[in-house]
Amino acid sequence: MLKNKIKLMDKYIIKEVSYPFILGVFIVTVILIGNYFFQLTDLIIVKKVPVPLVLQLLAYKIPSVMVETFPIAVLFATMTGIGRLNRENEITAIRMGGVSIFRLIIPLLVVGITVSGLTLILNEKIVPWANHQANNIIRETILKDAMPDPEEEVFFKGPQGRLFYVEEYDEKAGELRRVVIYELGQDQFPEVITAERGIIEENRWLLNSGIIHQYDEQGRVIFESKFQEMEIQLTDEMKELYGSQKSSSEMSREELGKRIALFKKSGINVDSLMVDYHLKLAEPLTALLFVLISVPLSLSGKESRTLNLIFTIVIVFLYYVILSFSRSFGKNYILPPLVAAWLPNLIFLLLGVALLFWRDSWQKIINKIFKILGISTAVFLLVLSLNTAGSAEEFRVNADYLDYDQSSGFIKIRGNIDGNYGQYYLKSEDIKIELADGSQRSLESAENIELLPGAISGCDFDSPHYYFDAERVVIKPEEYIKMYNIVFKELNGRLPLLYWPYLYISLKEENSNFVPPFGYHQQRGWFIKTKYFYNNRFDLPGNFYLDHYTISGSAGGIKQYFLNSSRQEAYLYYYTQQNKTDLPGLFNWEAELYHEADLGSWEEELSYFYQDYDDRIEIETGLDFYYNKQSRRSRINFDYEEEDYFEQNSRDQKDYGLDFYFYDRFFDSLTARVNYDRDYIRDPDDGLEREINRDLDLRYNPGGGWRSRLNYYDGERESPTDPLKSRQGGEFSISKRSGYYDFTFLLEQYSPRLTEDDQVNFSRLPELSLDYNPPGAFSYLGQLGRYYEDASGVEGYRIRGEAEYSDSFSLPLNSYLRVSQEFSSSAYQIEGREYDRIPNQQHSETGLRLRTNLGRSLTLRNNYTYREQWGYTPFEFDEVERKNELENELNYQISPYLDFDLEGGYDFLDYQYLPLEAYLDLNPTENWELKLGTRYDLNNMLFDDQLIFSSTYESERWEHRLGLEYDLNSSRLEEIDNQLIYELEGDWGWYLESNLSIDYDYDQQIREANIQLNKRFHCRELKFSYDYLREEFTVQYSIDLFPADPVGFTKTEDDLIFESRIEDRLKSGDL
Repeated sequence: MLKNKIKLMDKYIIKEVSYPFILGVFIVTVILIGNYFFQLTDLIIVKKVPVPLVLQLLAYKIPSVMVETFPIAVLFATMTGIGRLNRENEITAIRMGGVSIFRLIIPLLVVGITVSGLTLILNEKIVPWANHQANNIIRETILKDAMPDPEEEVFFKGPQGRLFYVEEYDEKAGELRRVVIYELGQDQFPEVITAERGIIEENRWLLNSGIIHQYDEQGRVIFESKFQEMEIQLTDEMKELYGSQKSSSEMSREELGKRIALFKKSGINVDSLMVDYHLKLAEPLTALLFVLISVPLSLSGKESRTLNLIFTIVIVFLYYVILSFSRSFGKNYILPPLVAAWLPNLIFLLLGVALLFWRDSWQKIINKIFKILGISTAVFLLVLSLNTAGSAEEFRVNADYLDYDQSSGFIKIRGNIDGNYGQYYLKSEDIKIELADGSQRSLESAENIELLPGAISGCDFDSPHYYFDAERVVIKPEEYIKMYNIVFKELNGRLPLLYWPYLYISLKEENSNFVPPFGYHQQRGWFIKTKYFYNNRFDLPGNFYLDHYTISGSAGGIKQYFLNSSRQEAYLYYYTQQNKTDLPGLFNWEAELYHEADLGSWEEELSYFYQDYDDRIEIETGLDFYYNKQSRRSRINFDYEEEDYFEQNSRDQKDYGLDFYFYDRFFDSLTARVNYDRDYIRDPDDGLEREINRDLDLRYNPGGGWRSRLNYYDGERESPTDPLKSRQGGEFSISKRSGYYDFTFLLEQYSPRLTEDDQVNFSRLPELSLDYNPPGAFSYLGQLGRYYEDASGVEGYRIRGEAEYSDSFSLPLNSYLRVSQEFSSSAYQIEGREYDRIPNQQHSETGLRLRTNLGRSLTLRNNYTYREQWGYTPFEFDEVERKNELENELNYQISPYLDFDLEGGYDFLDYQYLPLEAYLDLNPTENWELKLGTRYDLNNMLFDDQLIFSSTYESERWEHRLGLEYDLNSSRLEEIDNQLIYELEGDWGWYLESNLSIDYDYDQQIREANIQLNKRFHCRELKFSYDYLREEFTVQYSIDLFPADPVGFTKTEDDLIFESRIEDRLKSGDL
């Protein structure tokens, strides 16, 4: 009886997928044939090809289209048919009858194997012949009046029984690459001609750099001859025999294999053909693989038909993307041909098997539990695949009884219930589970889980230590947990601590202070801070704050979300506090309006923050729009900050600005960029300062070595202390690169930024440049232009030539020398001035870089730069600064323990030494690093900078970082930064963190000082913290089920010594 039912099930499933399969074949075939038809309309219009001939061509294309259609149709049929059975709970009924997913998939595998076999037969017997007939129609139609040209990777027969093969063909240049000609001699023994290159001329091919092989009847080489050039005569018979031309798609697997074997004997690389050879077997199996993928996906949820169609499109797209990449890698010799052909099938096979085992794993667990209990105890295991937030939690329950009402979509579990939902351990006598969409959903998805009554904990109930004992618990997966009339109990329930009539816990929030932290503030007294989560009747979350300080008074507020989804979030926040003792710097109330949206291509963020004090108000607001789609990007940003004092207007401050940015690419060759910045700063001492900058940049690169650019910018800056400054400039250039030459035509008005006072405005109207960079060590530059300089008022012409040499040499005694020499000469003609001699300037710069390895660990580097200038220039922008310096560096390194650098040098122009810099990096152990650095002025015999020292130690439990700055001239400590962290992981672990930063330059100002001590007590944690600058300590109790907000410390805005590189601090002077 059971066998008959199973056979009936197989027929039913095959019938269920047959109709979608036929529909899928029809739809996809019509789409692909229609696509071919639109591509061939040019034949009817331009070539005047008769319509019946085009229809004949389409008919020949149908077999190859069918081969492409079958796998897609199988995927569509499986997703549609099995998806319908799953949505209507027929799969659930079959599974409850004891049928596993592996037995369920057998009829579908039969369908997949049948379709794969049919595809293989078509691919071998019909498709090659049909493709050959179709391509012959195209060849004879398009090329009927011209000598046929060869195609890439195509075999074709020529006169006298010759067989031709061309791997690459450049039609524009008429050039062939990697040519093979196979010819049978009079004795029927083959002769094979191979050539690297060839040129097509009328009725002949000219082959270059080739070799001739002749073989005997046993396939052994009996003659071999190389040639530099060979002429192959081709007559008009080629036109008649052009129909014998074949690509790999026009050959069966057996025929292609014979050609490959032939070429292997001639030593020709056949990897590209081998990829096609293996694909002829791999591609037909796609239908079977799509069955393995689609069955578990169609059972994973009760999605709509539209979503099943989307799944189909995504899977097909991913498969053919992977196939195209692997095929390309195989043809370009990156992957072996066998791997390239079978890689997509292997990936999808592993993915399909993994999905099947994942899908069936919970069924095996149920069977094991039934074997253990063996009697009336019903144990139920549910794996909830929750789709609301893109991730899933598992719901596991053990119970005495289970009832499922399919009509109402409810599951009722009763009697001695215990289990867990993710990290939440549950205990109850009655659980009711509401399935999403009622009966339209299966047992694998729940909308609500309700416990009446219930206990919930973050610890296993074998040793819970704490739990929430509630009259009612409602869990909305991935959204929230609601509890009613709750008592929080510690010490395994022996110690009731807290009571709430109602408690809401958001599962989206990372932290939740369900137990209020308390502590002491030096000026505000003892305090307790309460943060309460809730959910309103519109299913929108919110926070309620209630704090109390024994000296300064009470405080409280609310934060209510009015938009809360994966794409948008918006809330309104308000907080007020008493100030009974008139403490300075304590605000009366604050409020914030915030909105954030991510709409795919568009992103938006809006914030408005307001604080009210006794003597002032502070406002911070910002608006940011960002658009990013394909090549187009744009951003609009507005920010505003204000401090407004009620009675002291001289202390008012404002800072606001608007930024706009736009970028886009057109036609893959034209890019456009627009920048607009407008900033205002009102300072109580300096008054209002404003700055505006605009920038437009267009670049066009059409190819062929051509480049062009159009750039325009302007700006202005004004403040009470500085007069109005403005800038306006831009450039237009056209460049052409040809071989070793690069020519540029430039029109430019250069205007530096308003903050760069050391630069001058000048224009080039125009400037012609020619760069010549031949192979070797030399390069050359020639320039001719007309220039005008604003600062000096000089206008005239300049002609300039430059030659540069750069090369490296190996010397004896482990030395290496790099030599560079640059020489330039300029001549000027200035308008309105007469000279006895033409103004001119010459410039020479010599660079010598010598590196000597004095031993395995010791290296000496000497860099010498000599820059000299003769004559003079009427302009300022091209003035040459003389230089004559020798720089030395001695490096001693024993990797990875020691790295010592000593740097110095001498300035021969000023006759003084360069600063002597010393850096030491020492690693006494693998976990401990010491760094030391300083600078010494040899001219004044004083230290130029402080001694900077840092120590970093990191181990499994300890972290210690120390930074010191010490003034060696005055023997005085300037700054100290220290951080100590100790962590012992585990259920009973410890965590200790201490931070201290003191700057002695400002009367021993403490920039940062705090300490935190955490003690874990199995599933919960007790925190003690002290902040010196806030003058408060805090005690906080939290459980791992609902972690508390992290302790916030006052942090210094300056970089700590151990957070920055010593070299950067010394050279920047940021001490």
